[in-house]
Amino acid sequence: MSTDDGSLDGLREHAGRPMRYLAREYAGDHVPTLIVGAVSTILSAALFSVPALVLGIALDALFVESRPFDLPLVPSGLIPTTTGGQFTLTIGVVTTCFGLAALSAYVRGWALNRVAQDVQHEVRTDTYETMQTQRLGFFDDHKTGEIMSVLNNDVNQLESFLSQDLQGGVRIVVSSLTIAAFTLWLHWQLALVTLLMVPALGYASYRFQQAIEPKYGEVRSSVGRMNARLENNIGGIKVIKAFGREGYETDRVEDASDDYRTANWSAITTRIKFFPALTVITAAGYGATFALGGYAYLFGGPFTLALSAGTLVTFLAYARRLMYPMQQFGQVLNNYQYAYAATERIVGLLREPDRVPNREAGVELESVEGAVEYDDVTFAYDSVEEPTIDDVSLSVALARQSDWSARPVPARPR
Repeated sequence: MSTDDGSLDGLREHAGRPMRYLAREYAGDHVPTLIVGAVSTILSAALFSVPALVLGIALDALFVESRPFDLPLVPSGLIPTTTGGQFTLTIGVVTTCFGLAALSAYVRGWALNRVAQDVQHEVRTDTYETMQTQRLGFFDDHKTGEIMSVLNNDVNQLESFLSQDLQGGVRIVVSSLTIAAFTLWLHWQLALVTLLMVPALGYASYRFQQAIEPKYGEVRSSVGRMNARLENNIGGIKVIKAFGREGYETDRVEDASDDYRTANWSAITTRIKFFPALTVITAAGYGATFALGGYAYLFGGPFTLALSAGTLVTFLAYARRLMYPMQQFGQVLNNYQYAYAATERIVGLLREPDRVPNREAGVELESVEGAVEYDDVTFAYDSVEEPTIDDVSLSVALARQSDWSARPVPARPR
């Protein structure tokens, strides 16, 4: 569990599948709110997709006059017969859809952020409760800064992912499925061209995930080591000053910071290759949609299905809507891997087996009799020749404090 430098990297061995563990342990109490968030996400994605479809139909019917004005799922008796009335209806439908989509987006944000905040609170308090039930040896083996890094930094990283990136990922997936359904319904042959970018993006994302996961694990570990070094030095600043060790401790902090910089830069170099690759893939998909769609409209081929100007404009609008979410998906995946590395240490601590046995069966002492006495006690660590405690004698009676107290002995560089 513990490493030689007192870090908590050994906790990853107990993590298993950390995200699945969190979902199983904490999602159950929030199912109603999650359902509200899921339904509002679907409604928002569908409503945001309707205006492009309606505008394409209006372009063909009102401006190019290549087809009658009819809207899917709207009875023909409700559609005006005049051009002005149809134009007004188009404006009304587009405006109403955007307004309802904005309202659904608000509900989605409220629901999913509410769950994220509650889960963050529950995870932090459960992690702390688990931490304080460990054996005292746990705190001897691990530095305080490392433990604080898990309770604060790692939990905050998880909360950031849950409140921002998770709902962003859900929105991207739902929007992409909705757009795929609309494009396949409009013109399935051109839709296949537009959607070819999806498997390419999936492969690029898989390669990125494989490359970045170990690097983000090292970043989280280096953050913990740096926090431990800073906490140890600030807590022992009097000892550092007393022995004139400012320069030596500055070098140690510089080394810890350099380890973090090196680990983070390694992750950055991988990340900055990934995002331009997504841009190239999505731009290629958009370009192919315009090239083949435009050729089909102008020259009648290579598709067997006819393609109108309004349908082409609708496709280009949908392809443009796919570009940004797919690029944003890279950021979601990046932050997921960062949160995954943090969650490994959280779940590893929650599953930590080194607890005090039979804790709940302990006996509460009503009274204590006796005293504590040490007679000529000497103690030294195996790696240090000079004793830490040398020939100490003391006696403490019941309900009294000793005038003698142990003081920390500063570690000397060897």
